[in-house]
Amino acid sequence: MPGLSDWEYLFHGCGCALTHRVSGETIDVDFYDATADWINPSFFVEYIRAGNSPGFAERRAIGLHASINTFYQTIDELFELKLLQSMEDDTPYCLAFSSLDLGEKLEALESRWEQADVRLAIAAAVGDWFLLQEHVPTDLLPRIQSLTDECRQLRKEKLVTQFGKHADGLALMCLDDMQSPILPELVRQALHDESSQTTAAALDIVDTWNNADWCDDLQRVLDRTHPDADIRQSGWWFVCARFLLRHGRTESVRRLLPKNESLYLGDLAILTLEYLPDLALDTFRRALRSVIPANRITAAAALAIIDQPWSRKELVLALSESDDHEQTCECRSALMATHCGECHQTVADWEAKHPRQAEPGPYVSLRELVLRQGDETINFEMAELHDRVHRLKNVQV
Repeated sequence: MPGLSDWEYLFHGCGCALTHRVSGETIDVDFYDATADWINPSFFVEYIRAGNSPGFAERRAIGLHASINTFYQTIDELFELKLLQSMEDDTPYCLAFSSLDLGEKLEALESRWEQADVRLAIAAAVGDWFLLQEHVPTDLLPRIQSLTDECRQLRKEKLVTQFGKHADGLALMCLDDMQSPILPELVRQALHDESSQTTAAALDIVDTWNNADWCDDLQRVLDRTHPDADIRQSGWWFVCARFLLRHGRTESVRRLLPKNESLYLGDLAILTLEYLPDLALDTFRRALRSVIPANRITAAAALAIIDQPWSRKELVLALSESDDHEQTCECRSALMATHCGECHQTVADWEAKHPRQAEPGPYVSLRELVLRQGDETINFEMAELHDRVHRLKNVQV
């Protein structure tokens, strides 16, 4: 940015993403009425999730949300309180009041936040009983504890009511944050619900619990879904399959895996290497030849990390079967990422046999962009998968 060389900017649609080149902090805003006041909820949540040098207000907000995704629930509640306003039929929001004076006060407090008396004063001013507990004198502690318990109980009651009325997955996630004793009952109810939001939330919660007592419940969800159906059902099927494999319940997954062509096939190939190695070769072969690029990317990156004779052989075989640059892009990049000079030569020979004329000009098609960024994509995916896949290098298939 002119005059701010530590920051880079990228215009997209009606917005602009600002990224700090040192800290990685990202600020993403949309311009709707010639201002930057409007915030996309997902942009804000991802900003909080990144956690790059948060101020005291952000730190306190994070402290009240065990799961960052429950910020979406808080945003909804701020709308109910009319502290936020949105555009008609659109998701971006902005503050419903002028924040200039408030912003100046927050900046003044920022440098003093580490002082206990300042935190005490702020907690008392805004009714943050949870924070106040950490700082009040002993004689006031019973009163503050009572207010904290009352606050927690009212919150649970509201969330349970909200879940009952709207089958709300966000309410379920918030109850999980609060470790509500009624949560297992509500999760089981949500697993049998056809609502995508509640079922997805319940599956995420059970997956984090990682308790084998839930295998039968997830088996029922898996039995009523199909791995090659829409993105919702295929996602449920994958989460259930992964959970069941993790706890030794392999038969139903084994039975359906050879016919699976979903967008999770690449991830399933890695799971077979871990839990069903006799099916790994076939699953990796289908993933490398999938019409879904995400499957090819995941499978090729995993095989590049493994970097064993068998994994390199599969990449070479998939490359030899096609003369299509886009279909083989992932295999070629993965082979170049291995520690095998012969594989590198194989790629060079294939590219010499199948020359490609790059699209001219600054504006190119998505296909051209994919081809140009092939190596970068595979390297990024290898970094993402490394810890998960590297421990499987010596699995016999």
